[in-house]
Amino acid sequence: MSEKIIFIRTSSGEDEVRNRTEHLSKDIKRALLMVDGTATVAEILKRSSPSLRVMLKDMFAELASGGFIRDKSKPVSVVKQAVVSPISKNTSVDDELDFTAAYRVPTPEMLAAEGRKEAEAKRAVETRKQLVTAEKMRLKEETGKFKAMQAAEIVRMKSERERAEAESDARVAVVAGEKASLEAEVAKLKIQAETEAHRRAEAEEKAQIEAEAARQAKSEAERLANEVAARIQTEQEAARITALAKEEAKKRQAREEAEAVRHAEMEVHQAAEQRARLEEEVAALKAHVEAEAHARLEAEKQARLEIEAARVKAEREAAS
Repeated sequence: MSEKIIFIRTSSGEDEVRNRTEHLSKDIKRALLMVDGTATVAEILKRSSPSLRVMLKDMFAELASGGFIRDKSKPVSVVKQAVVSPISKNTSVDDELDFTAAYRVPTPEMLAAEGRKEAEAKRAVETRKQLVTAEKMRLKEETGKFKAMQAAEIVRMKSERERAEAESDARVAVVAGEKASLEAEVAKLKIQAETEAHRRAEAEEKAQIEAEAARQAKSEAERLANEVAARIQTEQEAARITALAKEEAKKRQAREEAEAVRHAEMEVHQAAEQRARLEEEVAALKAHVEAEAHARLEAEKQARLEIEAARVKAEREAAS
């Protein structure tokens, strides 16, 4: 049997489940109840108990052969229904009202066929009884096997439970020892943690003191640096002002010197012009004086000449 088959219950199986019929034993019915129409045989085997798992396939095979379950993937065989032929229109009213047609005298062939049917029915009943008896015997045997397996399973489970209890006691002892060891380790770690916390607190306090001292030193250094920077800035500003004043004084002195030089040059130029003018006036005056002196000399010379001429004339006249 393939474990991929999905079984569904037939109408006979549903009657057994609803206790309308009681053709199955309790174990077979329990296997029938596991069929839900969605789970495969493999899935049903997984969720069933180990003791039932061994016989479950055989039980499914018996249920399928008995018509209580069927393969979901296979179509249901359709029973052909008898078709009632309609009454022909040509049938007369006398034929329809023939009450003797309801009873026919059985012929020997009909009696023989009826006897064969009864014999076949008896054989079928006998076969069914034999099958039921065989099924009961098999179920009884399987029930005995199942009970033996259950007893063995109970013994095995009891042994496993005792072994599990022994292992549990051993684990409890181990856990107790580990717990004591862990508690000692925890106590040791707690002492170490407290010591470390105390040391860390002292270190933090020392660090805070050092940080405060460093902060104060930094603040003092910043204050001194600011004062030095302010003094340097003041000195630089004073030096800048002094340099500007010196530069301005130099510029003013240069302007004054340039003005004095220009003024002196102007005075020299004026003096030169005045000297030149005086020299021209002196030259003109000298020329005038020389001209006057020359004219006077000429006049005096002319006068002397005239006087000499008059004297000579007078002497000549006197001599004559």
